[in-house]
Amino acid sequence: MHHLVCIGQEAVTNALRHAVPSIISAPAIPCGLVSLSVKDDGRGFRASDKLAALYGHFGIPVMEERARKLGGSLRVETSAGNGTEILVHVPFRMQVQGG
Repeated sequence: MHHLVCIGQEAVTNALRHAVPSIISAPAIPCGLVSLSVKDDGRGFRASDKLAALYGHFGIPVMEERARKLGGSLRVETSAGNGTEILVHVPFRMQVQGG
């Protein structure tokens, strides 16, 4: 769960640092999977800018690696002028304590 929290923190930090949003939302919904969506209404960016942003910046690659370590996936949905959404899906296994 630590990695999921770190992904959420990085996504919010990136939105604040780069997107100039007026709103950021981040609901997490457990149901066999834990799905985390961090969405802002900021500047967004073009897909070609994503590749350029990877050089010298580690936010998205680190979030992707953390999601992989959890056995999950990370997706970035964005377009210039329309904000960005970071979607993370990881398996969720409820651990039952025996008595």
